[in-house]
Amino acid sequence: MSDVAEISLARVIELCRERDVRLAYEIGAFVVFEACEAVLDSPRVLRARDVWVSAAGDTRAAEGPVATSPEAAAALAELLAGVLVVAGQEVPRMLLHLVDVDRAQALQLNGYRDELEAALVPLNRSAARRVLARQLRELARPKSERAGAGAHEAADADADVDALLGYSAPPGDARAAAMDGAAAAAADGAPTASDAARVAAGGRSLDADPSSSPSSTGGAPTARRDAGHSDDAAPEAAPSGGRDPDMRGIVEHDGGTRLAKLALAVAVALAVAWGLYHWFQGP
Repeated sequence: MSDVAEISLARVIELCRERDVRLAYEIGAFVVFEACEAVLDSPRVLRARDVWVSAAGDTRAAEGPVATSPEAAAALAELLAGVLVVAGQEVPRMLLHLVDVDRAQALQLNGYRDELEAALVPLNRSAARRVLARQLRELARPKSERAGAGAHEAADADADVDALLGYSAPPGDARAAAMDGAAAAAADGAPTASDAARVAAGGRSLDADPSSSPSSTGGAPTARRDAGHSDDAAPEAAPSGGRDPDMRGIVEHDGGTRLAKLALAVAVALAVAWGLYHWFQGP
């Protein structure tokens, strides 16, 4: 990123797959959100090769084929599917719904834009651009350079992530102490306080571990602590009106729902057994 002014989203996805790193789903969805806003007044079909990101994290949409609002929204749904595939697992349900082409066509551009914004709340554009720029720099940086993360750079990146997710940074000396603690925790392989705070806030923890993230120098949110990752290619074909995008490699968190259903089934079975017992024991 230091020797080029812009990079296409298609190249970003390609680099993530080549280097086995992840693009945080919040950041990928933010790029699609800004691309959506760019075509609101003049709907056109955008592919990953038509969306460009600058070194400062600004998104630009190149000229694409003129389209209707439903067609443009469908193309954005496939674009979102492409960035979520390289995001790995733990993608929120609200974003998974937005890769549905039929749903996107029904929402059209304005409705799709509103749904994306709701999925990104709290939306901090400047923080998102900083994190995006940092991730792109990490993708372009050789592995040997990415391995030497500094405590100050990690703390700065952590502050950007906190701003993106709506957390308050520690003031003054507390900030310095947090930096020292983060460096020590990283050396021991232990989770940082920011990781714990994000988990407590709703499970949106962003891993800044150098061995699993493209942002080892900057600590940007590029990975989740899990074993799975996807090597599937992002969809490239134009939306034909009803084809579901390829979402292999993305697992929605629904374990809690399954557990609740199992508990309900057990309770119903016990109630039926109790009733039958009393019926057979009756006079």
